Amino acid sequence: IETVGANDARVDYLDNANGALKLEPTRTNLVTYSQDFSQWNSYITTPSLNSATSPSGDVNSAKLTSTGVFGNLNLNISKSSSSLEYTQSVFVKAVNYSIVNLISYGSSSANRAQVSFNLSNGSVSSSATVNGSYSNPSESIKDYGNGWYRISLSFTSDTSVEVRPHIQFPIQMTNDNYVLIYGAQLEQGSYPTSLINTQGTVQTR
Repeated sequence: IETVGANDARVDYLDNANGALKLEPTRTNLVTYSQDFSQWNSYITTPSLNSATSPSGDVNSAKLTSTGVFGNLNLNISKSSSSLEYTQSVFVKAVNYSIVNLISYGSSSANRAQVSFNLSNGSVSSSATVNGSYSNPSESIKDYGNGWYRISLSFTSDTSVEVRPHIQFPIQMTNDNYVLIYGAQLEQGSYPTSLINTQGTVQTR
């Protein structure tokens, strides 16, 4: 991942050795802390910041270790209108642990979208589903090398005043079984776009 200044062309070499212009729509990252997971609500899981090298090449990924049955990070995010398409995404690397869930709750846990990924082989463990007034679920997983994957969950929200993205580790973890995490994003749209870094406020590309 490379950070590019305003008005500079972006070239993507991930799937093309010759490079190709990366053209994307304007998007806003509604996650106010894309790297600082200590600002998220933490249940059992304890984020340890700047623990390892992320896909950006910097030592700025967080280590998440859980000693309970569920490890869970979430962030309540107010949204300006209802029943819109959203996509939440995050970069994750497994270390002796493989299953990670993405979940989004709306006005209650009855209204939600969720998906499960297996990071040991880069596959979707359980396809995206919805409950309540959520609709149009879909998911993606993309290999960024060195064990890193970007996982995403897309959905149409309900009529609540917030979207609550969760990153969940559903099986008991120990100090030797942990995951690395980097670059969380929640954006209005039906698919993920490139990461927009945030440090306390929403940011628009």
